[in-house]
Amino acid sequence: MKIAQIIGFYKDFSPEVVWGITGVAYDLTEELVKRGHEVTAFAPKNSKTSALLPEWAPPAILKDKRIPPDEEARNFVGKIYSIRIIEEAKKFDIIHNHWLGTIPYLRLMQRPAITTLHGGGFTLGDKIVAKFCPEASYVAIAKHIIRKSPEFNYAGVVYNGINLSKFHFSDNQDNQRDHLCWLGRADPEKGLDIAIKIAKKSNNKLLIGAIIGPERQEYFDKKIKPLIDNKQIILKGEIKREQREVFLGSAKALLMPIQWEEPFGLVVIEAMACGTPVIAFRKGSMEELIIDGKNGFVVDNEKEMIEAVKDIDKIDRKECRRYVEEHFSVSKMADGYEKVYQKIITKQCNKKNGK
Repeated sequence: MKIAQIIGFYKDFSPEVVWGITGVAYDLTEELVKRGHEVTAFAPKNSKTSALLPEWAPPAILKDKRIPPDEEARNFVGKIYSIRIIEEAKKFDIIHNHWLGTIPYLRLMQRPAITTLHGGGFTLGDKIVAKFCPEASYVAIAKHIIRKSPEFNYAGVVYNGINLSKFHFSDNQDNQRDHLCWLGRADPEKGLDIAIKIAKKSNNKLLIGAIIGPERQEYFDKKIKPLIDNKQIILKGEIKREQREVFLGSAKALLMPIQWEEPFGLVVIEAMACGTPVIAFRKGSMEELIIDGKNGFVVDNEKEMIEAVKDIDKIDRKECRRYVEEHFSVSKMADGYEKVYQKIITKQCNKKNGK
């Protein structure tokens, strides 16, 4: 198949800098190329990818000194590049879009297309997109998204997958773990303050890998910073993609006391790939990723999380790794998307032929 991956032009599409949504798109793109598909990534010209890049690919918007460093200017330039994608759309069998902001342009491309609903479709802006672009096809990254956001036109469910070569198994017996860990954005819905409370009440050390940034600084300074003593509660700062294996694998458990309907939670499968079990609140995708008592615990409150911490040695770390290998590999993810691609292409073809 000739596949277009709409990544965006804000930052280089390279393994050193991508993670989260873009990281998933990167691993999928590399796997599809490996399988023999002709994949074009609409991404900046300095990207490091096995996929093709458009001949006109510009520098990353965030690096381009010609563009003023304000959101309005950058969004305007992003729209200009979207027009360029429309001009090339006829080359492809399927277009895979990763950003809701691109949805209105897909109709103009007049090609089979899907959009992965990475954010869950929970916000008001997402709902507006679903209302005004009802003909677009979406892929959910977990089943709970379909229940929570039924207004989207779903083509299927494809769970995220990770590159297991980047996350090696770490057996608890090789090196005794003496701490818990928390990793994510320092946002209220991620429950970092609760993770700290759990660590203190269970008398455990907690290592924190936090993305702070200007938009979270006030919250962090007021709510989190006073709780950090760098003895029991230790801030390690932002953990780069290449550092996640050691950070996660060295812990006896990852805490996920989330306060929102987590669309997926990549860090959960990354931790389990390293053999580290996860203890999470029963929200969002957690019950789809964690088998209670097998690769972690799904709990309803702080008291239950504290009890789960005490029982964490009952979890077989090898089972954590095995479960990710079976259900959340890049290969498994690519299998799912290939099926969806073919489904959408066939549907479009039948529609043209009046079937």
